[in-house]
Amino acid sequence: MQLYLIRHAQSANNSNPEAERVEDPEITELGHQQAAAIAKSIADQNVDFLVTSGFLRTLQTTQYLADSLRMPIHVWRDLHEVGGCYRGYIPGEEQGAPGMNRDAILAKYPGTTVDESIGTEGWWGCRPYETEAQATLRSEQMLARFAEQFGATDKVVVAVIHADFKVCMLRQILGNDFTRRHIGPMLNTGLTKFTVSEDAWRLDILNSITHLSSDQIS
Repeated sequence: MQLYLIRHAQSANNSNPEAERVEDPEITELGHQQAAAIAKSIADQNVDFLVTSGFLRTLQTTQYLADSLRMPIHVWRDLHEVGGCYRGYIPGEEQGAPGMNRDAILAKYPGTTVDESIGTEGWWGCRPYETEAQATLRSEQMLARFAEQFGATDKVVVAVIHADFKVCMLRQILGNDFTRRHIGPMLNTGLTKFTVSEDAWRLDILNSITHLSSDQIS
């Protein structure tokens, strides 16, 4: 398997002050430019599977890729950002929010394949704020899902995910000592690529933004 991990395009939460953050923001005008650029850059790849989370910002980003690649989107509930879907920005005072439900996702993105675990109450379902330990476990489970479904194949898989959860996944693959101070921030539409065999994960590309112009980097 070749696995591409791409952070979503810039969202309003990325560009606005922390106190103005909302539970499920859209991508910004710059974000649309970034999404178009990453979609153009991988248009000639023979992608077999395109997957993302249930957040609006990842779905908006992924739609650009789906249009470029002419393929459907899959939504996996547990590819979401660390913490889940929540309101509030003060640590310890976060309130769980529902997230989009199955009908809302399909209304916005017809033809999408949505995890059976996402029902009428939303993909997060107003659960409490996710802890770091829970996020770490979830990253292990998601990597296992990729490996079990595609690891022994030559499939090309693209996953549009989130910055903090991407770091969680990288720590599982590269070791717990891996932190952002080694490479800097996970940039919007930054691309990381692994080649996965039955017994190894080989890092080929890390946080690449060669598809962006200098004024599109965020």
